[in-house]
Amino acid sequence: MAQYYVLAQDGNRYGPADIPTLQQWINENRILPTTMLEDASTGQQLPASALSDLRFPTAMPQPPMPSQPTMGAAPQMPGTSPIYGRGSQVTYQPPGMTPFNNTSGMRADVPPEIEALKWNWGAFGCGCIWLLFHGLVLAGIGLVFVQGILGAVLGSVLGNFGVWIGALIGICISIWLGLNGHKLAWRYNQYASIDDYFRREQIWTIFGIIGFALGLVELIFSILFRLSMRG
Repeated sequence: MAQYYVLAQDGNRYGPADIPTLQQWINENRILPTTMLEDASTGQQLPASALSDLRFPTAMPQPPMPSQPTMGAAPQMPGTSPIYGRGSQVTYQPPGMTPFNNTSGMRADVPPEIEALKWNWGAFGCGCIWLLFHGLVLAGIGLVFVQGILGAVLGSVLGNFGVWIGALIGICISIWLGLNGHKLAWRYNQYASIDDYFRREQIWTIFGIIGFALGLVELIFSILFRLSMRG
């Protein structure tokens, strides 16, 4: 079942919540037709009224008129937040909804927006460099050993066959990093927000594609060189 985040007027995101839960909050006048929602799986934002599965009452409560500040007015209690519709001044936080919890760098669960990403070009194409810059120092050093020293050792023992075995091991590790890179990045590196994560990983995507292209060219030249040596 689809789930949605509620984008509150105070800048926080709440949820995710499924359609029945959203409908309950509508019935309790906690969500208005103009309240913005965000699809937890795709990141698409839309007003609550755009969801055909939600039903709003024909007469929605009108937001109160703003009043002039008076001397000695009691300040708003900390920990409260406006209701989710724009212009509403209700100052309580609905139960069961918590702000987005930034778990990056804590080896914790990965947000669904990142869990849905299937391939990380930066991890695949940059390998050990990507690992070192994402808090996985020991893994990066280990990958340098596998792709460099282990390949040389196998080549000296088994000849060309050993070199190909070392290259195959390195390729398998790179593919595994590409498939799991997004989860590793969130769990072992710190980000200010999900938007910050996407912005920084987009840069790594460019580097990863360049690294993959250079590695492919190197592989082709290596094959051609070995074939010419045999001739």
